[in-house]
Amino acid sequence: MTLSERAKIGFKKKEPKSDPGPQPRLIQRTSDGVIEARDGQGRLLAHFNPKTNETRDPRGDLIGMGNRLPRLLQQAAKAPGSHPGGRQG
Repeated sequence: MTLSERAKIGFKKKEPKSDPGPQPRLIQRTSDGVIEARDGQGRLLAHFNPKTNETRDPRGDLIGMGNRLPRLLQQAAKAPGSHPGGRQG
């Protein structure tokens, strides 16, 4: 089948899919129940401790009460290379 015949039938040339790379993810430590949010490179974005009901950044500063990790992961997925925990240092 020639290219012109494929075009008439409606075949489309396959575009290579772009690899989005590693995605941000949640990891739960079974030892203490703390849930960590990590970016695609494995860097800690923040962690949530269900016992204290606090979400903290990698330096240990309070981000807020309750589990804020889903929102942080959304921000990390939208803006690769940025650090959604706020401050970088």
